[in-house]
Formats: sequence, structure tokens, C-alpha cells
Amino acid sequence: MKTGTEDEKLRSSEYLTELQDLNGLKYYLDWVRKYKKTPWTSRSECSQLLHLQSRKAIPYLIELLRESYRPDFGKDDYGLFSQYILDALSAIALRSDKDYKIVRERTEKFIRKNKEKIQNVNFLNIFIEKLDQQYYVAKSEKPTIEDVLKKLSLISDGHESTKENKWVRVIRGLIRGIPWVGEALDEALCVLLERK
Repeated sequence: MKTGTEDEKLRSSEYLTELQDLNGLKYYLDWVRKYKKTPWTSRSECSQLLHLQSRKAIPYLIELLRESYRPDFGKDDYGLFSQYILDALSAIALRSDKDYKIVRERTEKFIRKNKEKIQNVNFLNIFIEKLDQQYYVAKSEKPTIEDVLKKLSLISDGHESTKENKWVRVIRGLIRGIPWVGEALDEALCVLLERK
């Protein structure tokens, strides 16, 4: 991003951000600080922020949020820029317990630090409440390995084929909900079905 027009550099930073390269996000933050406005482009309208997955992006997102609350910041018509930032923080928070705690703590700290400086910053408490709800719903719906294994044992208990197919679909659905063990369980399911 050392050469090119400002627009090319901004588009490059968006692509890098989508690829989880924090240099792109850093450039994006610097651009926002420099121009004090939303960097709308015809390509994405800030949606590249929604691709972020790393907790390392959290400090940059908090800084973007700070910039979006500045009185001299050029607001977009619908407040979408700050909503994209909050959505990106939510997406990162819901990836793990640790990420959830970091996002929640950083947002609370941002509110405490800025409640006297930034008008309406307390509205971020609503964001925290929604984040809490999303987190606990996701946590309660997340099947454990034990749940999946119990369902696998039901298949091997000799159910008739229509029920077996139903359970296979259920288990495959559960497996998709647990991406970090999905492949291994899917292979185990295939092996188990081949043995019957």
C-alpha cells in the first residue's frame, strides 16, 4: 500500500482486512482518523469488517468505534458504520469464550472511560446486553462431543433405515455446528455406516 492512489490504497486495505491481514485494518483506521469520515466505497461499504475473526482486531475495532463517536466525524445517514463495527465485534466475540470476555471487557472499559466525553456512549450498554444474549444462546445450543457420540450410538443400535437416515441428517447437522471436530466426526460416521 505504499504506492497507488488513495482510493486504490483504501480498496487494498479492504481486501487485506477480508484476508485477516491486520495491516489492512490498520491502514483503514489511519484513513478514518485522517479524513474523519466513513470510508464508503462502491465495493463494500465497510462490510470487510464483518470478515474479521482474530481477537487481535479488537483494539483496532474499538479505535474505529471511538472515531465514529467523535463530534467532528462525518456521519453516514443511517449510522451503519458504527453498526458494522459492532457487528464485527460481535462476530469475533461469538467465536470463543475468551473472545467474548475480551470484547465485553473492552466495550465496558470504552463506555466507562468515555461516559463523560462522548454523548450517547451509554447506548453501547444495549450492545453488551445483546451480545450477552447471543453468547448465551449460542453456548446453550452448541452440542457437546458427548451429545454427538450419543446420537452416533443410536445409529449403531440397529434402528430401521428410515430412522437411521433421519439420525444421519441430524448428526451431520450437529457436526456442521462444531467445525473444529466436524471432519473427524464426519469420517467416523461414514466408517460406522459402512460397517452396518
